[in-house]
Amino acid sequence: MTPKEFDLAIRDNNKVKQMQLEEMNKTIFESMRLQTLMLHNMNPYRKKGLKKVTELLKFPWEKAKVQSVDEMKSVLKAIAISFKSKKGK
Repeated sequence: MTPKEFDLAIRDNNKVKQMQLEEMNKTIFESMRLQTLMLHNMNPYRKKGLKKVTELLKFPWEKAKVQSVDEMKSVLKAIAISFKSKKGK
């Protein structure tokens, strides 16, 4: 293994560990938000409880991705091509 390959392997390993850590953090944050929502809705002095966890707190990774018209067209074309190729078999 060359030094460059070793460096790339280390960087790749670090990226994988970072992604695993981020997923674990997301899971922890979302479970804490759900517990907080449950406690909030159990309060007997509240007239209306919250129905969705996003009403309590919205995380940055939950933002909806906005697609452009060109992206939508390319996806639809790819689906149409895929459908046509499956239909011909």
